[in-house]
Amino acid sequence: MQDSYLLDLIQNIIDIPSRSQSDWWKSISKEEQASINRGLTDLSEGKIFSHDQIMNKYEKYLNDAPRLKSRGIWLKQF
Repeated sequence: MQDSYLLDLIQNIIDIPSRSQSDWWKSISKEEQASINRGLTDLSEGKIFSHDQIMNKYEKYLNDAPRLKSRGIWLKQF
């Protein structure tokens, strides 16, 4: 019984793209498309950073943020 339910669920997930009435790419702005394309270009050129690399780079700012906020100072988004 449970196997049948899981198989139906998986089949529904597989079928979702074919049931879509429109391509989401066409529904986003040209600026959003350009941003996605820049990201894909960066990825293909190896211009990427891991989550850990970014966290290490901004660790000081992230650790200072609650203390600064409590003093009424807030960092602009970086």
